[in-house]
Amino acid sequence: MEQTNQWKGYTLEELRMKRAKALVMAEVSKSQLISAYKMAKSQTSNHGVRALLFNNNVLKGLKTTDYLILGAKTTMLGYRLWKKFKK
Repeated sequence: MEQTNQWKGYTLEELRMKRAKALVMAEVSKSQLISAYKMAKSQTSNHGVRALLFNNNVLKGLKTTDYLILGAKTTMLGYRLWKKFKK
C-alpha cells in the first residue's frame, strides 16, 4: 500500500517567506536588545548599579517565600565559600 500524502518539500515561495520571517524576527530581537541596553544604561547613569539590582517592579513582584528561598540560597553559598577558604 502506497501513501499518497507524502511531503514533497517547500516551494520557492514558502522558502522566501520563511527567510523573510526569520530576518524580521532577528531585527525585532536586535531592537529589543538595544532598547533594553539603553534603558539599563540610563538607569545606571542616573542611579548607579543599585538601580538594576533593586528595580521597584522586581521588588513588587517578589513574595515572602521568594525572599526566604533567596536568603537560604545566599546563606548556603556563603557557607560553602567560607568552608572552602577556611582551610
